[in-house]
Amino acid sequence: MTQTRTGRTQGAAVGFADARAAADRAEIVQRHLAARTVADNSVDAADCHELLLMLGLPNPSVDDPSSHALDTSYQRATL
Repeated sequence: MTQTRTGRTQGAAVGFADARAAADRAEIVQRHLAARTVADNSVDAADCHELLLMLGLPNPSVDDPSSHALDTSYQRATL
């Protein structure tokens, strides 16, 4: 491993960056699943919109192709 000016190895920096990226992806999946749960349990569209705004969650769109990818990621993670 090569060392940076501060004497730390680049491997540690890369490992931290990878862990941070994985945590960011996991947070996106969790927020999306939470939004879908709110949408599934809402009384109507207005209720759903209001709850999502209060919770600071994204509005899951039926036509959103990324939601299908997130569902697949979640299924792989829970198996």
